[in-house]
Amino acid sequence: MIDNYPALLDIGSSLCRGDLYVGYQGSGNLSITNDGRVRSRYGYVAAAPKSNGKVSIKGSGQSRWNIFGDASNGCPDAGLFIGCTANSNGDGGTALVNIEFPGLITVLSYVDAPSVTVGKSGTLTGNGHLEVLGYTAASQTAKVFGTVAPTGPLVIEGNLDLKNAASSYPDTANTIFHVTPEGTDVLYVVVNEIGGGGLVTLGGRITVVMTGAFTVGQYFTLLHAQNGRSGTKFAFQSIMFMSGAGSPICPVINYYDNPDPLNPFSEVVLTITSCLSSGGVDDP
Repeated sequence: MIDNYPALLDIGSSLCRGDLYVGYQGSGNLSITNDGRVRSRYGYVAAAPKSNGKVSIKGSGQSRWNIFGDASNGCPDAGLFIGCTANSNGDGGTALVNIEFPGLITVLSYVDAPSVTVGKSGTLTGNGHLEVLGYTAASQTAKVFGTVAPTGPLVIEGNLDLKNAASSYPDTANTIFHVTPEGTDVLYVVVNEIGGGGLVTLGGRITVVMTGAFTVGQYFTLLHAQNGRSGTKFAFQSIMFMSGAGSPICPVINYYDNPDPLNPFSEVVLTITSCLSSGGVDDP
């Protein structure tokens, strides 16, 4: 556990930091709380098959994991791999990374490749911030083969690829939202501090878990992408009622693109409609 400022785990030297493995070929946990900080060049959470790893970041605003490359010292590449490695095509162990507000993970890489990858057995969750920085669109991208599950508003500052069209395993991602009549989990994909990102490439499955009694006419923004979705959609959808639901309602997932070119955001919205005017709620 990295706990209480100025608690700092600094992997490697001040020039080229080293790699941090959590649960590599075994089981491991890393907890960063109460202003604790970790600094490394790479982060691997349950990267190898049959591994189990968990990272939890929570507490005050200084609780963070900084993952940085350094181009000036000959180590420009950096990355965070959750249940996979850079070359495993999403394969690896069972990994969970939970970022609770105001916790933060920042990844900065200077090479033209995704800086964050969530493997097929990996999960990114929480209501904190993930900053994906870089100097190309690819290096500012988080790529997901596994699960993204906000628990409130989860913010990704950078690009998000849920499709992985060029890989051997496209459309394996599952993005999960829990919705009640009072509100919903939300995934925000926004521009980062160096002015890039905010673009989502939709794909895989969207799963909506509804609890409570809903009313026709209610709507809930599930995902907001500041720079749009480039016409992409989720490949599959599942909507599940845990209790209540109200009667008769049929929830529908809609896509909205703002027509203003100066503010080209896109949203994925759950709308509660009457079953008399709507189709089914679950696609294969």
